[in-house]
Amino acid sequence: MNSKIRIKLGLIEVEYEGSEVFIKKELLGFIKAVAELHKVSHKEIGKTNIDKAVQELHEEKEDSQMLGMSTQTLASKLLSKTGPDLIIAASAKLTFSDKKKSFKRQDIIDEMKLATAYYKKNYLNNLTVLLRNLIKSGILNELSPDTYALSAKKKKEIETKIDQ
Repeated sequence: MNSKIRIKLGLIEVEYEGSEVFIKKELLGFIKAVAELHKVSHKEIGKTNIDKAVQELHEEKEDSQMLGMSTQTLASKLLSKTGPDLIIAASAKLTFSDKKKSFKRQDIIDEMKLATAYYKKNYLNNLTVLLRNLIKSGILNELSPDTYALSAKKKKEIETKIDQ
């Protein structure tokens, strides 16, 4: 469900429309950021610095589009049909929603199981082979034994699909 919020404080006005989860989890930080922008604007440090601060806040908001999305939601948006697809959705959740730079094999398993509409027990039985194939195909990077990260190329691809 999408929600909308607008905050106006002095010269600063910020509007957000999107995930209700973002508002629930990140609203306090969001308000603090707006308050900081307001302080900056009152110090009269120059329009350029205020514009830069507003741009940074805007970029942070854009990055958070997937914030709060579950593995199940991401699996749906990514049209997951196979074990590797579900691993990618789980990895996307850990990367974008949880903001993890890397994650463990167990994290992937836990996320896969939460996507009950997509999870099949045989995915877990074949996980080693599925992960190895995703590494070979350049979708996942293995940073150390049982520690993974989405490749930069796959991150961009997922962001593009979700933004559509």
